[in-house]
Amino acid sequence: MNGNEPRGHDIGPKEIKEGWGWLGIEPAELITLNKFGNLIFKDRMGKYWRICPEELSCESIAQSEQEYSGIWQDEEFLRDWQMAALVVAAEKKLGVQSANRCFCLKLPRVGDAERAEQRGGLIIV
Repeated sequence: MNGNEPRGHDIGPKEIKEGWGWLGIEPAELITLNKFGNLIFKDRMGKYWRICPEELSCESIAQSEQEYSGIWQDEEFLRDWQMAALVVAAEKKLGVQSANRCFCLKLPRVGDAERAEQRGGLIIV
């Protein structure tokens, strides 16, 4: 999986709107979800958005289908999307997960830097 294929999940426009509708976005279609629960969706205006739960962010990433196709050619975007080093560490610690499960990052307590490697967890989507 290069990160551009959809994973099995129970997330759709309704669930996205419940969590992020306060931004005024009208989700139309979930496009893809990565192994850490980041997701890309298209809104009713044809604009593409990325939700990064670990950053508590939802940002526009493309204004059109053509622009969206182009982001998959951007090495920096791919590296950020695939989160390869984190996926390897998480799979080593927690195992390979089924398509309806994602890893998640947990913030360590202040002053608990030596436990940063224990930040991984699982969520069901």
